[in-house]
Amino acid sequence: MANLELRKFTDLDWDAFSGAEEVPGGPLIAESTMGGKDAVVIVDRDQVVVYTDIEENEGYALEIAFPAGKIIAAHLKSPIDRQQLKDFGFKSI
Repeated sequence: MANLELRKFTDLDWDAFSGAEEVPGGPLIAESTMGGKDAVVIVDRDQVVVYTDIEENEGYALEIAFPAGKIIAAHLKSPIDRQQLKDFGFKSI
Protein backbone atom coordinates (compact mmCIF):
# COMPACT_ATOMS: atom_id res chain seq x y z
CA MET A 1 0.00 0.00 0.00
CA ALA A 2 1.33 3.41 -0.98
CA ASN A 3 0.24 6.89 0.03
CA LEU A 4 -1.96 8.77 -2.42
CA GLU A 5 -0.19 11.06 -4.85
CA LEU A 6 -2.02 14.39 -4.72
CA ARG A 7 -1.66 16.89 -7.56
CA LYS A 8 -3.16 20.26 -8.45
CA PHE A 9 -6.28 20.40 -10.60
CA THR A 10 -5.84 20.61 -14.36
CA ASP A 11 -8.34 22.21 -16.76
CA LEU A 12 -9.77 18.73 -17.39
CA ASP A 13 -10.25 18.19 -13.64
CA TRP A 14 -12.13 21.51 -13.43
CA ASP A 15 -14.42 20.31 -16.23
CA ALA A 16 -15.24 17.11 -14.32
CA PHE A 17 -15.37 18.58 -10.80
CA SER A 18 -16.48 22.18 -11.28
CA GLY A 19 -18.04 22.23 -7.81
CA ALA A 20 -14.65 22.07 -6.10
CA GLU A 21 -13.82 25.25 -4.23
CA GLU A 22 -10.62 27.12 -5.06
CA VAL A 23 -8.04 27.69 -2.40
CA PRO A 24 -4.41 28.87 -2.64
CA GLY A 25 -2.40 25.78 -3.55
CA GLY A 26 -5.45 23.79 -4.57
CA PRO A 27 -7.80 22.14 -4.96
CA LEU A 28 -5.94 18.87 -5.13
CA ILE A 29 -6.90 15.54 -6.68
CA ALA A 30 -5.68 11.93 -6.55
CA GLU A 31 -6.81 8.75 -8.25
CA SER A 32 -7.00 5.40 -6.51
CA THR A 33 -9.25 2.38 -6.13
CA MET A 34 -11.65 1.28 -3.41
CA GLY A 35 -13.31 -2.11 -3.30
CA GLY A 36 -11.99 -2.91 -6.77
CA LYS A 37 -13.58 0.21 -8.29
CA ASP A 38 -11.97 3.46 -9.41
CA ALA A 39 -12.01 6.21 -6.77
CA VAL A 40 -11.16 9.90 -6.90
CA VAL A 41 -10.04 11.96 -3.91
CA ILE A 42 -10.56 15.73 -3.97
CA VAL A 43 -9.26 18.18 -1.37
CA ASP A 44 -10.77 21.65 -1.57
CA ARG A 45 -11.32 24.61 0.75
CA ASP A 46 -13.66 22.92 3.22
CA GLN A 47 -13.52 19.17 2.73
CA VAL A 48 -11.91 16.00 1.53
CA VAL A 49 -14.18 13.87 -0.67
CA VAL A 50 -13.57 10.30 -1.82
CA TYR A 51 -15.83 9.60 -4.79
CA THR A 52 -16.45 5.90 -5.30
CA ASP A 53 -19.09 6.41 -8.00
CA ILE A 54 -18.71 9.72 -9.79
CA GLU A 55 -21.81 9.28 -11.95
CA GLU A 56 -24.01 8.78 -8.88
CA ASN A 57 -22.04 11.26 -6.71
CA GLU A 58 -21.48 8.54 -4.10
CA GLY A 59 -18.61 8.32 -1.69
CA TYR A 60 -17.32 9.67 1.59
CA ALA A 61 -16.64 13.18 2.86
CA LEU A 62 -14.79 14.81 5.73
CA GLU A 63 -15.50 18.46 6.48
CA ILE A 64 -12.12 19.98 7.25
CA ALA A 65 -10.15 23.07 6.25
CA PHE A 66 -7.73 22.73 3.33
CA PRO A 67 -4.42 22.71 5.26
CA ALA A 68 -5.49 19.81 7.49
CA GLY A 69 -7.42 18.10 4.69
CA LYS A 70 -4.30 18.05 2.54
CA ILE A 71 -2.39 16.29 5.33
CA ILE A 72 -5.11 13.71 5.91
CA ALA A 73 -5.51 12.97 2.19
CA ALA A 74 -1.75 12.55 1.83
CA HIS A 75 -1.87 9.90 4.56
CA LEU A 76 -4.60 7.82 2.90
CA LYS A 77 -3.25 4.57 1.52
CA SER A 78 -4.00 3.28 -1.96
CA PRO A 79 -6.06 1.22 -2.45
CA ILE A 80 -8.43 3.02 -0.10
CA ASP A 81 -10.46 0.98 2.37
CA ARG A 82 -13.48 1.92 4.45
CA GLN A 83 -11.67 1.37 7.74
CA GLN A 84 -9.08 4.07 7.08
CA LEU A 85 -11.86 6.48 6.08
CA LYS A 86 -13.74 5.61 9.28
CA ASP A 87 -10.56 6.11 11.33
CA PHE A 88 -10.22 9.67 9.93
CA GLY A 89 -13.92 10.45 10.52
CA PHE A 90 -15.26 10.39 6.94
CA LYS A 91 -19.05 10.11 6.53
CA SER A 92 -20.96 8.46 3.69
CA ILE A 93 -22.50 10.89 1.17
